[in-house]
Amino acid sequence: MAMPWPQYILAERRATGVAEGGTSGARRRRRPTQEALALEARRYILEHFADGERTSTGAMAEALGVTASHLCHVYQRVFGSTIGEHVRRLRIQKAMQLLRDPDACIKQVAADVGYAKATYRAFFNAFRKETGMSPTAYRRQARRAAREAGAAERSRPAGDNDRSHAA
Repeated sequence: MAMPWPQYILAERRATGVAEGGTSGARRRRRPTQEALALEARRYILEHFADGERTSTGAMAEALGVTASHLCHVYQRVFGSTIGEHVRRLRIQKAMQLLRDPDACIKQVAADVGYAKATYRAFFNAFRKETGMSPTAYRRQARRAAREAGAAERSRPAGDNDRSHAA
């Protein structure tokens, strides 16, 4: 007859995922909560996007130890948007930053944020969907805003920069 396991061993085995009474010593991998999984996916996207690497949902799911369909389902449930939408938003935000440089070619910006030359139209459409304007119109608006900010800075009186006057 098997002796009952001491309570502290049972508690440890439950905490590490080993089934009660199991003698193999094999440990199950504990599944992270949905929120933790979605946050890990977001971290993975940010790390790999910063490297300029194209990320695939399959590779991300494999790295996180889940199936791609489960990862997509959990991600959308937690964040309210798909992984693809999140990646597209990151790309467009980076493109907006790069388009502020007047010497940057729009096609090169598209390629730099992950849209190959063959998919320039996809970049144009994604940019317009995200910002409500074309990349060219955004660049014009950014230049205008920079000129106006520079003019406002130059027109301010020299002593007006110090606003901490004693009362």
